[in-house]
Amino acid sequence: MPKVGDIVLYKSQDVIHAAIVLFAHSNEVDHLGKDGEPLLHLAFIAPERESEKVRSSTGYLPQIVTEFDVVHASHEFSDKFKNDHSIITPAHVANHRGQGEWTAAVVLEPETEETLAEVEAAAIPAEEPHSDVPEGN
Repeated sequence: MPKVGDIVLYKSQDVIHAAIVLFAHSNEVDHLGKDGEPLLHLAFIAPERESEKVRSSTGYLPQIVTEFDVVHASHEFSDKFKNDHSIITPAHVANHRGQGEWTAAVVLEPETEETLAEVEAAAIPAEEPHSDVPEGN
């Protein structure tokens, strides 16, 4: 289970962000994930939520977004909860679940400097020769 400071993936409106866990709780049993995953308070940076005017200003720093009580992607309401709260449509479900959902993130930590160099080399593609430059020049 995630704890404070862990990185998770936050998905909202088909956009995924890496987010930092600020707090985790299991106080709302009806909102836990399939395997008991807790609700999370998350912080992340989402420049696309800011206007172009703001992003292009001198000294721009992205704003930190905080989302509270984010459910796990596996979360589903029980039939009893749906009946008790008159949840009928997908819009009702979305309203009770909240804005987005979280999933675990896999964070790779290289064990050695050599491994780190291999990971960086694999992540940076070799530069292709420019097609407008004749070969041999």
